[in-house]
Amino acid sequence: MTQEQAAAVIYATRRAWQEWEGGRRAMHPAMWEYWQHKVAERGQRVQT
Repeated sequence: MTQEQAAAVIYATRRAWQEWEGGRRAMHPAMWEYWQHKVAERGQRVQT
């Protein structure tokens, strides 16, 4: 999954995803849980 696709799952921007992934910005824990839930709904594998 690309950063753009991952961000789109939770209606975030690619830039926000890059900042979360790069450690420049903290993702709220609830947002992470929401992302995991949405990805699981789609039947995609989630790595933690």
